[in-house]
Amino acid sequence: ENDSVTEASKQAANPLASVWLMQFQQNNSWLGMPANGGNRVQSNLQFQPLMSVKLTDDWSLVTRPVLQLFNSTPFQDQAGQSNRVTGFGDTAVALALSPGHRLVGNWLLAAGPTFIFPTATDSRIGQNKWQVGPAAAVGYMGKNFVTYVFPQQWFSVGGDGRKTRQMSLIYAFVRTLPNGWTVGTNPNMFVDWEASSGNKVTFPVGLQVGKLRKLGPLPVKFDA
Repeated sequence: ENDSVTEASKQAANPLASVWLMQFQQNNSWLGMPANGGNRVQSNLQFQPLMSVKLTDDWSLVTRPVLQLFNSTPFQDQAGQSNRVTGFGDTAVALALSPGHRLVGNWLLAAGPTFIFPTATDSRIGQNKWQVGPAAAVGYMGKNFVTYVFPQQWFSVGGDGRKTRQMSLIYAFVRTLPNGWTVGTNPNMFVDWEASSGNKVTFPVGLQVGKLRKLGPLPVKFDA
């Protein structure tokens, strides 16, 4: 059972896993407001299911949608009061073909298109642009670790919002430990090619610790 929990925790860290993963991620940012407005918290809840469908013995189609619930940056309303809106943001969907172990061994490889759909319920938490571009994943699964990079590049192809040209890149290294524990890093770098100089890149770093437990028959992983 200990080995099965360890293997399940490694699969949960694999962006091209053959199992289906239902992932939730809560992000909070502390914003410094202008005019001595103090600090405010901006919240973003993401639902990131990872679904793999076997097409042949050697190829799989991996689908990775990202659905977002945003708490907007505070703004002044018509009465001069600080206000904010909460709602669903734009939806990103990546599709990628991935070769199986018989073709590439322990390497993790995938490529395909990625899309952003203007599904935001308010203009303050969405870009109002249809976007498309390439996505790829390159990584390696060792005996006790998983490492990969997963870039997605989008170009605007329609919509009434401002022109967009942006990239998201996840870079990860996860070390698996006994009893379902993991430790590593899994940040998401973001590049806005249309932003002003000095404001193009968001480059987070950080330590991630996880624990996988079985709740009945269902393996559930908690990460912080």
